[in-house]
Amino acid sequence: MEQLIEILTIPFMQRALLAGVVVALVCSLLGIFSVIKRMTFFGDAIGHASLAGIAFGVLVSVNPLIPAFVLAVILGLLIYEINRKFKIANDVILGFFFSFLMAVGVILINITPGYQPELMGFLFGNILTISQEALYLIVAVGAVIIILTEVYLEKLIAVSFDEVEAKLLGIPVDLLYRLLFVMLSASVIISVKLVGITLVNGLLIIPAATAQLVSKSLKQLFYFSPIFAVSAVILGLFISYFFDIVSGPAIVVVLMLQWVLVLGLKRIFNRI
Repeated sequence: MEQLIEILTIPFMQRALLAGVVVALVCSLLGIFSVIKRMTFFGDAIGHASLAGIAFGVLVSVNPLIPAFVLAVILGLLIYEINRKFKIANDVILGFFFSFLMAVGVILINITPGYQPELMGFLFGNILTISQEALYLIVAVGAVIIILTEVYLEKLIAVSFDEVEAKLLGIPVDLLYRLLFVMLSASVIISVKLVGITLVNGLLIIPAATAQLVSKSLKQLFYFSPIFAVSAVILGLFISYFFDIVSGPAIVVVLMLQWVLVLGLKRIFNRI
């Protein structure tokens, strides 16, 4: 217990835990919409595409999260507009931008002089790289997303399940879709410091998938998903600290173990 209290007094762990809880709440809520709309590839594609923004930030010596955030928001809106106007499937559009912007990111990394250890933190997550500036950005963006999700929750649910009925009810479907795509894109960017580009989709999808196993209603889904996400992030961060491993993989492993455990217990209880 004394060691645990001592860890909580370390500044970088305090920043990591606060950022982790905010990111977990955001991703666990928006991940539900990703699962409902069968957009499980979205987080992965946006995360990898954001490498171009991150590499650009490193190249010009600005906070990499800022250009990555701007790029992700623009990309999220662009994906929706292309899908709506040209009727091209989202996964096809994501595949195009995934490859193109990933390639641009690699080119920018190659022309950046010297070794950039910060880029490794963005690829796989690193609790040591969550600076005070990054924390402010994560908390600010996360708070806005959580508030918007709460305010428009019922309308977002209606749009996600039945667009036609939502339009008949007078719900601004196009506007809400744009909002959802922007929030999803933003949630991916604020997650990369914690779990990394390569693993961000796990934090977006796995908690929602685990919550589906135990939820008997949509309301329960929005309770259980954050519980699984927050507990996995906290446990993963402590595992990362004690065993000196990268935070992203530790968190995703815990998330997967949760899913396996819940699935196993559900099968056992169903047989009783």
